[in-house]
Amino acid sequence: TAFAFLTDSGWVVYTGDLRLHGKNGHLTKKFVEEVSSLKPLALIIEGTHLKEEKPKRVSEEEVYAKCLEEIKKAEGKLVVADFAPRNLERLISFLNIAKETNRKLCVLTKDIYLLEVFDCVEGTNFIFEGCLEILEEMEETKAAWEKKLKERHKDKFVDQKEIRTNPGDYILCLSFLDIKHMTDIVCEEGGIYIYSSSEAYNEEQEIDFARLKNWLDFLNLKPMGFKVYGNEFSRKIEFTDGYHSSGHATKEDLFEIVKRIRPKYLIPVHTELEKPYEELMDITQIIWDDAKYTDLEVKIYG
Repeated sequence: TAFAFLTDSGWVVYTGDLRLHGKNGHLTKKFVEEVSSLKPLALIIEGTHLKEEKPKRVSEEEVYAKCLEEIKKAEGKLVVADFAPRNLERLISFLNIAKETNRKLCVLTKDIYLLEVFDCVEGTNFIFEGCLEILEEMEETKAAWEKKLKERHKDKFVDQKEIRTNPGDYILCLSFLDIKHMTDIVCEEGGIYIYSSSEAYNEEQEIDFARLKNWLDFLNLKPMGFKVYGNEFSRKIEFTDGYHSSGHATKEDLFEIVKRIRPKYLIPVHTELEKPYEELMDITQIIWDDAKYTDLEVKIYG
């Protein structure tokens, strides 16, 4: 979500995280056009991918096509899809893939809860899709909201035995933290595990991927989207392009957005570069962390 505040000195705009592709890419482009017409005093903009030497954009449409291709190859075998729990666009992509491959998308109760909210806000009806089912978790439900949800959708629940008997009929939406649910769905025929989320950014996350690989070996699931080389003392994690689309714009797109909006002051956030956006100093005054704010006297009213 982006915000624009009208102050005594002019408009101050915050972009939030943004990208120019995917289901709502057109809204980002519309936002850029409307903000540029405001001739803003200051633009606060993210810079997550400013370190990229070359533009590296994998679109949401490319992710859909890649995952669809791999799932079609896994005919008769179990498919597990791992993506961020609040990535609704990816969830809907896999729901559509399930339709195209005559499978059922099996999610957790927390995913159904999120889809219910999304349907209320957007006026969609994803929650009533016939190919959408809910995994019956082994532990007893204690949360009140979950008990109510189970009552609302009691006809959509499927147990581990059914999935184990007919693995080729399902796509399971599970992440590394949900892998415990897989212990009762081990299939001799094996299957594939599609990692469709962000890469590891620190040593702790790399250790998690090594653990995940051990689980997948035990469960006879082939990992797709990442590879683990080496051993516990010297490991390397390699991520495969095409299975995930970032929620952040590329360096090329970020520069284009600033050029279109042309703010008087540019305030970069979410970047570790010492002087981000330095190449754009000819069109805007860039305020870095160590800069003096003497020229910027802005009052923001909530």
